[in-house]
Amino acid sequence: MPALRQPEEVSVRERQQREQLRAMRHLRPGTALLHLESPLAQSLFEALLRLSDEHDPLSWLQQEGASDAALLTLSLTLDLAIELHHTARQLPPYGLFGEDAERVVGEVRAEQMALFGELPLIPEHEFALVPQTASLERAKGPALLESFARLQAQCHLAPEVAPERSVREPDRQSLLADLLRLPEALNPLEWLQRERSRLCAQEALAYCLDQVSPLQIFRQEQPRTLLSFSPKRHFRLKQLSGQISRVDLFENGFAIHLTARIYAQDAWHRRQQPLRPLEENRSPSEPELSPVSPLAWWEGFERITDNEGYHYLSQVADYEISNQLWWWRERLTLLCYPAPGKAQELILQSEPAALAMYRIGALSRTLIPVPGPTLGPLTVVLRLPRSQTTS
Repeated sequence: MPALRQPEEVSVRERQQREQLRAMRHLRPGTALLHLESPLAQSLFEALLRLSDEHDPLSWLQQEGASDAALLTLSLTLDLAIELHHTARQLPPYGLFGEDAERVVGEVRAEQMALFGELPLIPEHEFALVPQTASLERAKGPALLESFARLQAQCHLAPEVAPERSVREPDRQSLLADLLRLPEALNPLEWLQRERSRLCAQEALAYCLDQVSPLQIFRQEQPRTLLSFSPKRHFRLKQLSGQISRVDLFENGFAIHLTARIYAQDAWHRRQQPLRPLEENRSPSEPELSPVSPLAWWEGFERITDNEGYHYLSQVADYEISNQLWWWRERLTLLCYPAPGKAQELILQSEPAALAMYRIGALSRTLIPVPGPTLGPLTVVLRLPRSQTTS
């Protein structure tokens, strides 16, 4: 069994994913999880839940789940191609007219054509791909390869035997750019398994977890607040300090509102500017992470349990950063599922706490997670009010 890598060797994003899988294995009995629309993804997801907590999910996806992870990744990459094609044909950004609009559209199109060839120029009636909503439903090898071959032909890119964009920048846009340049004789599914197994594992895991996240759950059933309380619990660890300012209890979950400060010598030298650093899936027309942004920030507690030993899914649902003197100031909200039932305490943990770090992809301008500095173990216990009525 592949051992889990040490905290300092993995990004905060990967640690969050591990904890979400762990939480799903230890939910309160009877807690329902969303069912994934794609049978392929659902099968992979169920297999991941059967793994032990000590089993590295990415290593398992690279080995036992390699073929399915590659198939799912190719399907998701085709969906991205459809999305990029539709985006390129939309109107200029709101508020831009005349020469400004033409300039922005021209820059975006030039960037996309450098990566994806004539993808933005393909006429709608010639865009020979099935609708995006059907892509995962028909994620079968032959059908997927046929759609991919048609797209390759329409993009008119010079073939490359060993494209490496997605090695330098392991994200879906760079992977699409590499796949579109594969020689016709190369089977893309075999190439993905042989050359990009780690990236396929990351894409498959991220997709499965995103589909069953608290945000997805609450989109289907809007939460109604039953009770709010302000614990004002403070915590401090090395250059990180903060407090839990408010907790909202819903019928089907809860939200934890936090504020934090991170001491950093560079804070004063970077002008004050609000930032939402978690928006990684931006189109090329949207702004990239600014040079005035912090080099590392905190994304909350990874593990949330209660005094009965049950776990809770959690996800950053709101996030803002600004700077002041030698500090970066953060406001964030963790959206959690399910409701705490009759639990008396919530235990918030990071073992250890770490600051999230990303680098900006030079090609796709997405945020690529990298390992950040670890700070040490952090635990905060919240006593729930006796009047809570969640079930």
